[in-house]
Amino acid sequence: MCETKACTRCGETKPASNFGKRKLKTRWVLKSSCNKCQVEISSEWAAKNKHKITAARLARTYNLSYDDYKKMVTEQDNCCAICGAKANESVRGELHVDHCHSTGIVRGLLCVLCNTVLGKVNDDPRILEKMIDYLKNSTDKRSG
Repeated sequence: MCETKACTRCGETKPASNFGKRKLKTRWVLKSSCNKCQVEISSEWAAKNKHKITAARLARTYNLSYDDYKKMVTEQDNCCAICGAKANESVRGELHVDHCHSTGIVRGLLCVLCNTVLGKVNDDPRILEKMIDYLKNSTDKRSG
Protein backbone atom coordinates (compact mmCIF):
# COMPACT_ATOMS: atom_id res chain seq x y z
CA MET A 1 0.00 0.00 0.00
CA CYS A 2 1.22 3.55 -0.73
CA GLU A 3 2.74 5.70 1.99
CA THR A 4 1.03 8.98 0.98
CA LYS A 5 -2.11 9.96 -0.86
CA ALA A 6 -3.67 13.17 -2.17
CA CYS A 7 -7.11 14.02 -0.75
CA THR A 8 -9.61 14.68 -3.53
CA ARG A 9 -11.43 17.25 -1.37
CA CYS A 10 -8.69 19.45 0.11
CA GLY A 11 -5.99 18.53 -2.40
CA GLU A 12 -3.34 18.01 0.27
CA THR A 13 -0.96 15.06 0.10
CA LYS A 14 -1.01 13.28 3.45
CA PRO A 15 0.27 10.06 4.99
CA ALA A 16 -1.87 7.01 4.22
CA SER A 17 -2.65 6.80 7.95
CA ASN A 18 -4.77 9.97 7.51
CA PHE A 19 -7.23 8.10 5.29
CA GLY A 20 -9.92 5.63 6.24
CA LYS A 21 -10.37 2.35 4.41
CA ARG A 22 -13.28 0.92 2.48
CA LYS A 23 -13.86 -2.48 0.98
CA LEU A 24 -13.75 -2.67 -2.82
CA LYS A 25 -15.02 -6.09 -3.87
CA THR A 26 -12.49 -8.40 -2.17
CA ARG A 27 -9.80 -5.93 -1.08
CA TRP A 28 -9.45 -2.89 1.15
CA VAL A 29 -8.53 0.48 -0.40
CA LEU A 30 -7.96 3.96 1.01
CA LYS A 31 -10.88 6.38 0.84
CA SER A 32 -10.50 9.28 -1.59
CA SER A 33 -10.92 11.95 1.12
CA CYS A 34 -8.74 12.32 4.22
CA ASN A 35 -10.24 11.72 7.67
CA LYS A 36 -10.55 15.47 8.37
CA CYS A 37 -12.48 16.03 5.13
CA GLN A 38 -14.60 12.92 5.77
CA VAL A 39 -15.76 14.49 9.05
CA GLU A 40 -16.73 17.67 7.17
CA ILE A 41 -18.53 15.66 4.49
CA SER A 42 -20.46 13.71 7.13
CA SER A 43 -21.36 16.87 9.06
CA GLU A 44 -22.60 18.60 5.92
CA TRP A 45 -24.70 15.58 4.97
CA ALA A 46 -26.17 15.34 8.48
CA ALA A 47 -27.07 19.05 8.49
CA LYS A 48 -28.91 18.68 5.17
CA ASN A 49 -30.61 15.40 6.11
CA LYS A 50 -31.76 15.82 9.72
CA HIS A 51 -35.20 14.44 8.85
CA LYS A 52 -33.64 11.27 7.40
CA ILE A 53 -31.57 10.74 10.54
CA THR A 54 -34.63 11.32 12.74
CA ALA A 55 -36.77 9.01 10.59
CA ALA A 56 -34.18 6.22 10.80
CA ARG A 57 -33.87 6.60 14.60
CA LEU A 58 -37.66 6.60 15.09
CA ALA A 59 -38.06 3.49 12.94
CA ARG A 60 -35.13 1.66 14.56
CA THR A 61 -35.89 2.56 18.18
CA TYR A 62 -39.69 2.81 18.34
CA ASN A 63 -40.94 1.19 15.12
CA LEU A 64 -42.52 4.57 14.41
CA SER A 65 -42.58 6.25 11.01
CA TYR A 66 -41.60 9.89 10.64
CA ASP A 67 -45.13 10.62 9.36
CA ASP A 68 -46.66 9.01 12.47
CA TYR A 69 -44.35 11.10 14.67
CA LYS A 70 -45.36 14.30 12.87
CA LYS A 71 -49.03 13.31 13.23
CA MET A 72 -48.54 12.89 16.99
CA VAL A 73 -46.85 16.30 17.18
CA THR A 74 -49.88 17.85 15.45
CA GLU A 75 -52.37 15.98 17.66
CA GLN A 76 -50.54 17.22 20.78
CA ASP A 77 -50.43 20.77 19.39
CA ASN A 78 -46.61 20.59 19.43
CA CYS A 79 -46.70 20.38 23.25
CA CYS A 80 -45.49 17.98 25.92
CA ALA A 81 -48.27 15.56 26.91
CA ILE A 82 -47.49 16.14 30.61
CA CYS A 83 -46.47 19.75 31.26
CA GLY A 84 -47.68 21.37 28.04
CA ALA A 85 -44.32 22.94 27.15
CA LYS A 86 -43.94 23.74 23.47
CA ALA A 87 -41.41 21.67 21.55
CA ASN A 88 -39.22 24.70 20.85
CA GLU A 89 -38.88 25.20 24.63
CA SER A 90 -37.34 21.73 24.93
CA VAL A 91 -33.59 21.17 24.94
CA ARG A 92 -33.27 20.01 21.32
CA GLY A 93 -36.34 21.86 20.16
CA GLU A 94 -38.26 18.66 19.66
CA LEU A 95 -40.58 16.40 21.60
CA HIS A 96 -39.21 13.05 22.70
CA VAL A 97 -41.00 9.76 22.18
CA ASP A 98 -42.19 8.31 25.47
CA HIS A 99 -42.65 4.55 25.48
CA CYS A 100 -43.20 1.73 27.92
CA HIS A 101 -39.87 0.00 28.41
CA SER A 102 -41.43 -3.40 29.04
CA THR A 103 -43.88 -3.46 26.10
CA GLY A 104 -42.27 -0.96 23.72
CA ILE A 105 -45.65 0.72 23.17
CA VAL A 106 -45.40 4.43 22.39
CA ARG A 107 -47.45 6.47 24.89
CA GLY A 108 -46.95 10.01 23.66
CA LEU A 109 -44.49 12.83 23.14
CA LEU A 110 -42.81 14.62 26.03
CA CYS A 111 -40.36 17.44 26.61
CA VAL A 112 -36.90 16.26 27.63
CA LEU A 113 -37.49 17.17 31.30
CA CYS A 114 -40.72 15.18 31.69
CA ASN A 115 -39.27 12.26 29.73
CA THR A 116 -36.18 12.24 31.95
CA VAL A 117 -38.24 12.33 35.15
CA LEU A 118 -40.28 9.30 34.07
CA GLY A 119 -37.08 7.45 33.24
CA LYS A 120 -35.47 8.33 36.57
CA VAL A 121 -38.42 6.88 38.52
CA ASN A 122 -38.61 3.81 36.25
CA ASP A 123 -42.16 4.77 35.17
CA ASP A 124 -43.35 3.90 38.69
CA PRO A 125 -46.46 5.91 39.68
CA ARG A 126 -45.89 5.03 43.37
CA ILE A 127 -42.58 6.87 43.36
CA LEU A 128 -44.20 9.85 41.66
CA GLU A 129 -46.98 9.86 44.28
CA LYS A 130 -44.37 9.76 47.06
CA MET A 131 -42.55 12.66 45.40
CA ILE A 132 -45.79 14.67 45.27
CA ASP A 133 -46.50 13.94 48.95
CA TYR A 134 -42.95 14.90 49.83
CA LEU A 135 -43.24 18.22 48.00
CA LYS A 136 -46.62 18.99 49.57
CA ASN A 137 -45.39 18.16 53.08
CA SER A 138 -42.10 20.01 52.77
CA THR A 139 -43.88 23.09 51.38
CA ASP A 140 -46.35 23.00 54.28
CA LYS A 141 -43.48 22.83 56.82
CA ARG A 142 -41.68 25.82 55.29
CA SER A 143 -44.76 28.06 55.04
CA GLY A 144 -46.26 27.15 58.40
